[in-house]
Amino acid sequence: MLIELGAYQISLCVCCVGLHLSRARKNGDSQGKVDTLVVWREVDHLSPAEQAVLA
Repeated sequence: MLIELGAYQISLCVCCVGLHLSRARKNGDSQGKVDTLVVWREVDHLSPAEQAVLA
């Protein structure tokens, strides 16, 4: 879910961001990951796999 959320943040689609934000929380993604997704390159709590996909 983080990947979809990140993609829709880039495209600035408000409806899609809201949908995927809700899904990410229900999926169990931590609030810290969701809150800092927009600055993912600067944080250290994403797995290498998550970083690779976001890149």
